[in-house]
Amino acid sequence: SGAGTVVATVADEIVIEDFSAPLNTWVALNDPVMGGRSKSSVTVADGTARFAGECAIVPFLQAPGFITMVTGGHGRRDAAVFPDVSACTALQVVLRTEVDYTGYYLSFGTEVDYTG
Repeated sequence: SGAGTVVATVADEIVIEDFSAPLNTWVALNDPVMGGRSKSSVTVADGTARFAGECAIVPFLQAPGFITMVTGGHGRRDAAVFPDVSACTALQVVLRTEVDYTGYYLSFGTEVDYTG
């Protein structure tokens, strides 16, 4: 390592979810209101969560709908279980895509603010 470089050790990392042994149930949540036609699915196998789908135009709004991968709540009785990460100063997310995609939106917490 060079000067000023911090190399994380396993002890420095808090794993939020390990898909080789997930603590939470992950599901797809799409745009069911106002005639939304988007479709997606979530499968967990071989240590990986696979989220696949297609975001379609909502005819009534003439605007894109949404597809999401969620856990905890959302009309289900199970609550998500996550470790306390309040002492963390960074977040590492490991993702791979099979399509040309330029960004991801991540949201954490019990309340969601979609205003960006």
